[in-house]
Amino acid sequence: MIQKKASSLQDPLNYRPISITSCLGKLLERIELEQWLIKWKMKISVEKSCSVVFSWYKKESDNLNLKIYCNRIVSQKEIKFLGIKFDSKLNFNILIDEIKERCNKRLNIIKILSDKKWGLNQNTLGNLYKSLVGSTLDYSFPCLNSFSENNIKKLQAIT
Repeated sequence: MIQKKASSLQDPLNYRPISITSCLGKLLERIELEQWLIKWKMKISVEKSCSVVFSWYKKESDNLNLKIYCNRIVSQKEIKFLGIKFDSKLNFNILIDEIKERCNKRLNIIKILSDKKWGLNQNTLGNLYKSLVGSTLDYSFPCLNSFSENNIKKLQAIT
């Protein structure tokens, strides 16, 4: 609660409610990103930059208006960072679908190479599986704790 101007502290009617989004907006107004970038001699490419609001609710991302150097930063529903796709609700469905697609393509290569015409033994095929499919799955393990059980089952179907 914020006290109204020129009012007594004791009267509860002299306070007005605040919302977290308005507090966040006030905080963001106070951040002087451009001065900080100038001070540390850094530059941000506005064309390559984008923003994502991680929230279960849609309303928070609708009115976000971030600007750097008088240019608006594009707001997106999902973002790819270090090869991992994050969506605004952090449920990782997009990442799981992408991992499944990559692993299935690599499994098809292994199936072709496992044909008797190629003459690869089981040990070589196992090493191929570990290097092609295993590496793709290993890269997503830092996010594994955030995966839903349904998404984990999708990954288990690959292995």
